[in-house]
Amino acid sequence: DPGVHDNPGTDLQRVQIIKGWVDAEGISHEQIYDVAGNAENGARVDESNCNRIGSGAANLCAVWQDPEFDAKQPAFYYARVLENPTCRWSTLQCQAAGVNPFDEQCAAQAELANELAQTEKGADGDVYGKCCLNAAEQPFYSPVIQERAWTSPIWYRQATVDKVAKIEKVSP
Repeated sequence: DPGVHDNPGTDLQRVQIIKGWVDAEGISHEQIYDVAGNAENGARVDESNCNRIGSGAANLCAVWQDPEFDAKQPAFYYARVLENPTCRWSTLQCQAAGVNPFDEQCAAQAELANELAQTEKGADGDVYGKCCLNAAEQPFYSPVIQERAWTSPIWYRQATVDKVAKIEKVSP
């Protein structure tokens, strides 16, 4: 998403190809290949204000060939595109209220923001306490995220390839 003038989109960090297959013992495998961009591009967020630091790419393109392709091995492939890191929407809301999830004083900031929300806006309960969740203790929470998009898979089976080849030979 390139965004708009006042709200530009996030740069792309990298494109990956994910290959999956099941071996002869029935064990599933996945292999990830970085095919464009750079995972170590230095992009991050400024923890004091969530501004983006570093750059990525407006677009990425690559031609890729499976280095371990085996025509006898059924497999699937799909592409995944990752943006540079950004602050989670809730982190932006917390910071707008003066509560910084990255700050050691987060709990005190949340308490003050709660008091203001209750007295000035009629809020009830702990409005900003969750701003201070610790990502190390909450496995499904992080104040910084990395958006990603992926394609539908392409399935490869040699039997299907052979069948299509026979149809093409018969067709006028």
